[in-house]
This record gives sequence, C-alpha cells and structure tokens, in this order.
Amino acid sequence: MRRAKRVLISALLLFAVVTVAVYFLLPATVLHPPRGASPDVFAEPVPAGVTLEPMRVTPEAGVTLEGFRMAPEKGGGSRPTVVLLHGICSSKDVYGNFARYLCDEGFRVVAFDSRGHGRSRGGCCTYGWYEKKDISLIIDEIHKGDPGSRIGVFGNSMGGAIALQAMAEDPRIECGVIESTFASLPEAACLRAASFTGVRIDAIVHPTLRRAGVQGSWRPFDVLPEEAAKSIHQPVMLSHGTADEVFPIAHGRRIYGNLSSPAKEWIQVENGRHSGLGRTLGPDYERRQIAFLKKWLTE
Repeated sequence: MRRAKRVLISALLLFAVVTVAVYFLLPATVLHPPRGASPDVFAEPVPAGVTLEPMRVTPEAGVTLEGFRMAPEKGGGSRPTVVLLHGICSSKDVYGNFARYLCDEGFRVVAFDSRGHGRSRGGCCTYGWYEKKDISLIIDEIHKGDPGSRIGVFGNSMGGAIALQAMAEDPRIECGVIESTFASLPEAACLRAASFTGVRIDAIVHPTLRRAGVQGSWRPFDVLPEEAAKSIHQPVMLSHGTADEVFPIAHGRRIYGNLSSPAKEWIQVENGRHSGLGRTLGPDYERRQIAFLKKWLTE
C-alpha cells in the first residue's frame, strides 16, 4: 500500500514537472534559441573591391531586423541580388566571405539576421511562419534602390526552410539554392529533442510546440517546407548530405519530390554532414551553385 502511494506521488510530481516545463520553460527554447556569437561583419575591414552598408527593415511594431548589403565597387546599373538566409543559432555574419565571393561573380548580396537571431530585436523565431513575409519586405527594400534587380535566395538549414516558404508565396524570387533543410518543423523538432535526450520524446515536443504557437501567435504544425514545395515553380538547386546528423537526407528527398519546378536540381553529397557540404565536395560545389544562380538570374 505504501509502495503504491509512493509510486502515485512520484507520478504526480513527474506530471507536475513536465506540465511546468511544457507550459512555461520549453516553449522559450523554441521561440528564442541561443543567439550565435559570430564576429560582426562590420567589425572587420571592408574587403577590397566591394562596398558594405547596413540595412534595416521593420516588419511590425517592436520588431527590427538588422542586415547588410554588399556590392561590387565597380560597375553601376542594375544587378541581380542574392538574399542569404542563415540557420538556427547563427547570424548574417557567417556569410561575410561567401558574400564577397558572390560579389566577385557580379552579384549584389543582402543578408539579414532572422527574427530572434543576431542583432535583430523583437518578435520570436517562427521558422518561416513570419519570416517568409520578412523576405518579401527585404525584397521591397532592395527594389527601392534597384527596381530592376532580379532576386535569388540562398538558404542553409533553417534558412533553407524559410527560403522555400518565401518562394512559394513571392514570385519575385526567381530561383533558390537550398542546403540541408527540413521537410516538417514538427518532425525536425522531435529529431532535435531526441538528439539531446537519446530517446524520442514526441509526447513532450508536440505540446511544447503548441504552447510556443500560442505564445508567439503562429502555427508551428503548418511550418511544412515540403508542402510549400508543391507551390514552387521557380528553379531550385537542393543539396543534402547522406550523413546529415541533424535532418536525415529523407527530408531533402521529400522536398525535392514535391517541387513543382521543371528546373530543379538535386545534389546528394556522399558522406556529407549537416554543415560544410562545400568542404566535402570541394571547390566544384560552390562553382556549380554560382553557375546555377548566373543561369537563372543573368541569362
């Protein structure tokens, strides 16, 4: 009898702890992931041959997104623009070198800290629910200075998911290069939780996502890049590593299979992990990405 009572009390305490975590603690990890500590691109000397200037957009009251615009120093007129979208717990600053590389190839580059990341302020991370609209506002800002600029997007991990959702809604985005992204936010969240705990805890993850949705006024279970892919008719280059330890390659294959684009390309990186696909494949990988962007933004 006493043992049964102890078991019951332990179960009630566990239930109370889980309830408190789900309703008050865990949603914050979804809405406000740790901010990356990448060096500020403006703290470094401006590379020779390019111009660098800050950008800022305000999607709504209390939300400010900070970014940068890098462009080739020589040559005026309209240029195609590539919008760079970073992954979770990262920032625009990780793209400093890649932005310079794109400028050397004749592109203008824009990169922003996503909601809840870097130096952006206000709002919360919604993995594309609100961010896809932010991309449209960024394009509006680009076109204020260059109305004829053709727009492409490059997104890695979470940035890839945001890019796909934006492409499905904004036809001004003419092409996209996507790396190592997820097909479904609920699935991605369950995978990430399991990677920390060693076991599947979907029964905790799902109510945590629901509570995060209530707190942030968004719908986590509708953040589905694989569904957005069905509405994408623009050219897409999609890359995924066979050894991705964060999102299995099946996520990439599902997205690729759903893409409505008649001009879609699939790059399967053997032994590629979640990050560093370029290091795995070598220089030809980035050259292939550049050739794709040039084909659809300059020809």
